[in-house]
Amino acid sequence: MLGRVFGLFVQAVVGWVTLNLASTGDLGFYYVFVAWTLTLGWVFGFGLPEQAMRLVAVALAEKEGAYIRSLGLILIVCALISGMVTYVVLSCAAALLGNASTLAHWNTNSLPPTLLTSLGVAGLVGARTGAQVLKAMRLPTVGLYTEFVFPFVPLLLGVVVSGSRGALTGEFLAWARVSGFLLTVA
Repeated sequence: MLGRVFGLFVQAVVGWVTLNLASTGDLGFYYVFVAWTLTLGWVFGFGLPEQAMRLVAVALAEKEGAYIRSLGLILIVCALISGMVTYVVLSCAAALLGNASTLAHWNTNSLPPTLLTSLGVAGLVGARTGAQVLKAMRLPTVGLYTEFVFPFVPLLLGVVVSGSRGALTGEFLAWARVSGFLLTVA
């Protein structure tokens, strides 16, 4: 319960600071990045968090500790693969749709960079998978912190420090969010 409450607090502070200190364009960039990351994370996560929870619960019931440790490495690799798949799909879509004459009004430059979005997806899938594994290992509080608190701490610190200097940009917000997710996976 405390993990969710603290996570909501962190997200509320980040939301309040960004709304008051970032420009409309920067907020738009950041929220488009968040929307793309969440949507593509669900699509290219391939159900990995839920499957990981099931596999760890079964291995834990059968007392297979070595399997759980090797499964952790496999899950990290799968999270990185989801980021690579995202990168390939977004690059191909930008190349195909950017050159289509019927979609001349669609500008790929207005979207978050492909690499940034791909790292965001890899971090999101990795953090969610790690959280589900921890929950399956009977550590629900640590799992909730992994999912709702740890990824947002770098974003919170970055927003406060950068916002106080007046240098809060949409790309900075996106990179701070990505770094939080990747640090959580590590």
